[in-house]
Amino acid sequence: MRLFFDYMTEDQSLYDYHGNEFRTSECALDFAEATAQDLRNSLTEEWNGWSIEVRTPEGIKLFSIPVVPTASSAIE
Repeated sequence: MRLFFDYMTEDQSLYDYHGNEFRTSECALDFAEATAQDLRNSLTEEWNGWSIEVRTPEGIKLFSIPVVPTASSAIE
């Protein structure tokens, strides 16, 4: 399945126009969580307040992973 990883804040958007292939949505969730963890550990705060939104080709949001500097972030 092709899924798209958009990076979002309240006033900015970085859209994924190519997407990535995953066997399952759980694999995409693992990838999104790992990406968010990498951004959290980047030693800068430029990603603070962003989230990674994973969407289907139809634009349906499957889940959103916030990029916050604490380990207590939750999945929406």
